[in-house]
Amino acid sequence: GREGHYRRGGFLIVVITLSQLYNSETQTLINKAAARRNNDFENMVKAKKEEETTVENGDVAIDDSKLERPNYEELITQMNIIAKPLASKKMTKKIYKIVKKAAKAKQLRRGVKEVLKAIRKKEKGIVIFAGDVSPLDVYSHMPVMCEENKLPYCFVPARIDLGLASQTKRATCVVLVKKDDAYDSSFTELRDRIKEMPLPL
Repeated sequence: GREGHYRRGGFLIVVITLSQLYNSETQTLINKAAARRNNDFENMVKAKKEEETTVENGDVAIDDSKLERPNYEELITQMNIIAKPLASKKMTKKIYKIVKKAAKAKQLRRGVKEVLKAIRKKEKGIVIFAGDVSPLDVYSHMPVMCEENKLPYCFVPARIDLGLASQTKRATCVVLVKKDDAYDSSFTELRDRIKEMPLPL
């Protein structure tokens, strides 16, 4: 009678409670899985954006294992066919010093997108290209733009070294060095020497 009713009622409550617990745990697992999927998607979108920025700028992350750098003679064997005029070994060292000073003084435009923007805004300075960039389409149109805008330019052997000189951990295919009081005389000397270099025909 009444005792059996209570037992059945208690059993029903236990069943309902277990069912609710199961549904709650299942929903928690579903929520966690959805959160993981969302996180994976966000990471994928972020990676894609970084990849697009990298392609746009022609820059790539510097692998720490490559920081023990080859010498100048080895590097120039890896350059592309448009890397002219090429700075000499001694001149390349001077260029990296000025690039480093310009980065510190915040007078440096780095990467294809930023340098193109500076050229279109008629900013003045020296343009330095890395000679080992591939594919060439990344920046092959830029030397002509420099000539049209009367911007002296030259090539150095490696984008890793240009990136390191730019105070960044990204290999850099092009920079525009603007004049600054911190390195005025060395900038003028370098600009004049680059102007004297014969341009490719």
